[in-house]
Amino acid sequence: MRHFQAVIFDMDGTLFDSERKMLECWNETARAHGFTGMENPYPATLGVNTERTREILMEYFGETFPYQTINRERMALYRERYGGGRAPVKSGAANILSFLKSRGRKIALATSSLRPKTVMQLEGAGFLPYFDAIVTGDMAAESKPDPEIFLIAARELGVDPSAAYVIEDSYQGIRAAHRGGFHPIMIPDMMPANEEMRGLAEAVLDSLNEAVLYLEGEERKLQVVHFHESSRQEHWLQKILQSDWRAGAFLHDLLTKGTFFDAMGEHSRLLLLTDGDELLSYCTFAEKDDIQPTDLTPWVGFVYTFPKYRGHRYMGLLFEEAERLARAEHTKEIYLSTNHEGLYEKYGWTFKTMLNDMDGKPSKVYVKRIDSSD
Repeated sequence: MRHFQAVIFDMDGTLFDSERKMLECWNETARAHGFTGMENPYPATLGVNTERTREILMEYFGETFPYQTINRERMALYRERYGGGRAPVKSGAANILSFLKSRGRKIALATSSLRPKTVMQLEGAGFLPYFDAIVTGDMAAESKPDPEIFLIAARELGVDPSAAYVIEDSYQGIRAAHRGGFHPIMIPDMMPANEEMRGLAEAVLDSLNEAVLYLEGEERKLQVVHFHESSRQEHWLQKILQSDWRAGAFLHDLLTKGTFFDAMGEHSRLLLLTDGDELLSYCTFAEKDDIQPTDLTPWVGFVYTFPKYRGHRYMGLLFEEAERLARAEHTKEIYLSTNHEGLYEKYGWTFKTMLNDMDGKPSKVYVKRIDSSD
């Protein structure tokens, strides 16, 4: 995402290596009251607020489970062991906070933990001055995966969710960030990234240090180039030919033979996402596509990202440019034809219908509605 304005962090399991320590405290206090096996329901409590945690534990242990007492003793034990700056900090936490502050990015915390514990940990680690906003579980009525807590944080920062990353370790947190329209980055802690998480997250990384490299990469001067306005067309033609994709070879043929506008429409464009000499992604924004005949127009087609750049949603930058062009032309909808399922929903496309392509084969048609107020 170019020009991101803010990053919103979860706390436990993201900035602090505290979830395993918390499980230890839960186990010890629960055993003192005759309850064992806390490690079984505990993963479901990761990322949720106090009330939802209570519901999960009561469902698992039964109505005789003295939640209020055990929770109070658990927190006291945690403060005794890890208060005063002793909470274990995740590797790279200070690095990423310093990096963001040096870049002038806004920083918020959105944690399901209550404020006293949150302030205790941030002060103890020396992190409190980095944050422009702190939203705790007692400030949101709904628990993750509802996006409310992240939306409050974005509101306090004065940024739109689409301009903010959320860095999370929990399934519920990634679900919440995705539902809220943020750009989720998952750094797994106790729970590995499953297929769902890899689909919802913009990136799955190993550490906060890797997140710094990722965000630095997002700050690179990625540029959207209109092929027919470029003075380096021969260079980009060679790059397109290297895409090792049959449709890419066909596009290259249209361009080199001068039949691109005949095939795609006279006002069509080829959009390239570049980083210096490198071509990362490309697509067309055209009057026609492979669904013919049809009254639907315009189309985004020839959608391709080179393999080494996949997983970063770079295509979203080209989709943004297509939307900008559509908005300038007062177009209310744009369309995309594909045989894939699940690739484009994360960019805001929705399935519209099935239509036959020019070879008579059925193809899924997706639509994206353009908000003229943007």
